[in-house]
Amino acid sequence: MYGIGGCVNRFTPHITRIVIPTQVLGLVGIGVLIYNQDWVWLWGVFLGWVLISGCGVAVGYHRLLCHNSFKCSTFSRRLLAVLGCLGCEGSPLFWVALHNGYHHSHPDTERDYHSPRFGWASSYLLWQFKLSKTDVSFRAARHLTKDPFIKFLHVHYYKVVWGVVLVMALVSWKMALYGLLIPMFWSLHQEGLVNTFCHLKSWGYRNYETKDNSNNLKLLGLLTWGQALHNNHHAFPNKYNYAMKGLELDPAVPLVHLFKKRSS
Repeated sequence: MYGIGGCVNRFTPHITRIVIPTQVLGLVGIGVLIYNQDWVWLWGVFLGWVLISGCGVAVGYHRLLCHNSFKCSTFSRRLLAVLGCLGCEGSPLFWVALHNGYHHSHPDTERDYHSPRFGWASSYLLWQFKLSKTDVSFRAARHLTKDPFIKFLHVHYYKVVWGVVLVMALVSWKMALYGLLIPMFWSLHQEGLVNTFCHLKSWGYRNYETKDNSNNLKLLGLLTWGQALHNNHHAFPNKYNYAMKGLELDPAVPLVHLFKKRSS
């Protein structure tokens, strides 16, 4: 296991096959949308953001697979896992292993890979250039290894991501470019903003004294599906509603209710 300081910068398969292509194509999509003045397609960008960043990452990866904060049907679980893959932040197994095994278990320490203690650029994006899946123990995600569909997504992660993009492109290149690639581009930046600015005690405010530097940023929370109500989350990681006091608002809660299994 390498500490952050011991990792050398390297272009891992995730960087070359996911991060760089989606960042380049996302910027191309933004440029094409503006150049062609395809403003009507902003609805596609918005829908993609809801499905990928909202349903996939914030609800599926984070609240469901990581923290098991609500129950849903098998179909919903699998749909959310696929949408989470499109967030371009790794397979479900990798994401959960990193989040539960390192970020929550060792927050703001040498073993927290995307802590801003290593610099803002590192916590925002560059930490991914210093890490490969062989550096991560999957012990914290062992509860997911019993699910054959989750294991399939892990083994075929790159094929799943680009397969969805290809199928969408065959239907409509604009939907693929605007509705998928721009939201995929934003997803990495959304998580980078949370990783960086929600672990600086000098920013935002804290409702709870936790053993980390987590804080809450209300405005950023609206743009990140509640993820920036981060101090609340670190205090109560198994709650799916991160809004706990005052005028706090968690936009992911209605999405959770769409998928949450109703009690009989």
